[in-house]
Amino acid sequence: MIQIAHHGDTLALAQAYARAVDERDLELLAKLMRPDVRMAGPGFETTSRIAFFETLKILDRYRATYHLVGNHTGGWVGDEFQGDTYCVASHLYAHDGGVRKFDMGIRYADRIVREGTQLQFRERVLTVVWTQDLAATAGMPS
Repeated sequence: MIQIAHHGDTLALAQAYARAVDERDLELLAKLMRPDVRMAGPGFETTSRIAFFETLKILDRYRATYHLVGNHTGGWVGDEFQGDTYCVASHLYAHDGGVRKFDMGIRYADRIVREGTQLQFRERVLTVVWTQDLAATAGMPS
C-alpha cells in the first residue's frame, strides 16, 4: 500500500537541495544525503556524497545558478519515498562581454529514505528534458 503522508516533507527536502546547490553549501548538502547516495545524470554517476561533491565543481564556471523546484509527485512504501521532482535550473555565465543564461528543464527520479524523523536522499537520477541558452541581465536592468 502506498502512503502519501509526509509528501510536504519530501518537497521541502528537494527545495533544500536546490538551495544548497545554488549556495554551494556542502555542509547542508551532506545533511540531505546518505553517505552512500547514488547520483546520476548525463555524463556522471557517483555512489557517495563525497564523490558527488567533486562533480559540483563544474558549477564554478557559472556566475550564479538558480534552481526552481516545481512539480513533485510520488509516494511512500514503508520508509522509502519514490517519486519525481521537476526543476528549471538556470545558470548565468559571462560571454563576449555580456551575460547569458543556460536553462535546463530537469526531472529527478528520487528515492528518499526516512530514518526516525530525518529524510535523506538515497538516490537522485537527473534527466535533462530540454535546454535553452539566452541573453540575460545580471541583477536589475538599468
